[in-house]
Amino acid sequence: MWTPDHRKIASIGMRISGGVTSHRFALNVDPDLDVHATFTACALPGVRMTSLARLAAELRRPTPTEEQVRDAVADAATAELAPSRTP
Repeated sequence: MWTPDHRKIASIGMRISGGVTSHRFALNVDPDLDVHATFTACALPGVRMTSLARLAAELRRPTPTEEQVRDAVADAATAELAPSRTP
């Protein structure tokens, strides 16, 4: 997942092993981004990583807490996956 200015803020992945699938979603809330300088993220050279904390600082806003992020992601997923209602 990318920001409008092409920085990577999240990753979504899937793995199949022994006939079992695993799905993952990782959102950078406030990690140490320096570690990303030691490897190539998602096999994409030159990828710039970012986080919600960094984006919030750029906008002079407080960093959201993990609980706020968790609840916002859950609310968005629930709304997206809810059956549509037609009048």
